[in-house]
Amino acid sequence: MSTLSPTGARILAENKNGLVTGHAAALARLRASGLVVPHEGGTGEHRMTAAGRRALQQWQEEHGDTADPDRTSVFLRKLPARQHEAVITAARRPDQLVAGRDDEAYHKGEPWFLGTTLRAVHRAGYADIRPQPYDDGPVTWEETGRSLYLTPLGRQYARQRGNVDVRRRRIVIITGGRAGSHGATTRGEGARQQVRAVQRSRFSISRNLRVTGRTSLKLQ
Repeated sequence: MSTLSPTGARILAENKNGLVTGHAAALARLRASGLVVPHEGGTGEHRMTAAGRRALQQWQEEHGDTADPDRTSVFLRKLPARQHEAVITAARRPDQLVAGRDDEAYHKGEPWFLGTTLRAVHRAGYADIRPQPYDDGPVTWEETGRSLYLTPLGRQYARQRGNVDVRRRRIVIITGGRAGSHGATTRGEGARQQVRAVQRSRFSISRNLRVTGRTSLKLQ
């Protein structure tokens, strides 16, 4: 069970590219637990640590996407037409990508949206970039130009306003081969190495791992 308090979880969940703000006492408790550290600049902002991301991930696994139970009862305001369409379209995609002109979806002829729409969805908190293991601290969409994906709030909007039962992504690594065979053992070890690499990253995924009878390694 996660030891993160509801208040602490809410503060971490509302981070902007890894930066958080909140009540001084609550931030002090998070800091004492090693979940945040003061951010440069003396603005009072704090930066989530790797331990903080893991704690938030565990909380979300136990309590769902939102870290604030009260927010699930709030019916989100409907977005303008193109922004609404962008969120709902992303929710129906397996990767939850909010596709723009620079994404592969554009070149495949799949639905995509103008930069003005992406910017508005991003500013509303419904989409953001995904941190990468090689990032040197928090980075922003404006700095990197990376692809945007639905956030927990974006998925909540899609469930409420689009009736799309979208949840956090599940990653499945299939290795193939008969259980117990040399090839299956080798491929299974390769899958485990992939999983360890994913776990070392800061993607928001579950730690519930299992190897099936066919040496398929699944992250759920």
